[in-house]
Amino acid sequence: MTDKQRYHYERWKLLISDRMQSGMSTIEWCASRGVTKDAYYYWMNKFRKENVDAAIQNLPAQISKTSAFVELKRSAADIASNYSTEQTFQLPAAVIRQEGFSVEIYQNASADMIRALIEGVRNVQA
Repeated sequence: MTDKQRYHYERWKLLISDRMQSGMSTIEWCASRGVTKDAYYYWMNKFRKENVDAAIQNLPAQISKTSAFVELKRSAADIASNYSTEQTFQLPAAVIRQEGFSVEIYQNASADMIRALIEGVRNVQA
């Protein structure tokens, strides 16, 4: 990074910090400082991306390697039980929580669906 690039980088860090602490909306702040909204969002996105990349690099290896998707096959009965003419709010009958994920099981879940969930949990832990 050249000195000029470093100057702009540090300047925008301070400007974005100032905007966040000002309590003003982005549009109000930009207008009061003579800064274009596009420039503000360009630098804001640049800093966000850097922060996300740094956070990912600092994750413990165990967490960053366990990100997985497990597809569960659903029976026609399970699918049909979710579509009723009367939509009501339900609390889960059971919740399984492990580090990094949780599974909610509702009262109308079939035995096949519960078996599939348990198998899925086993695959995530492996």
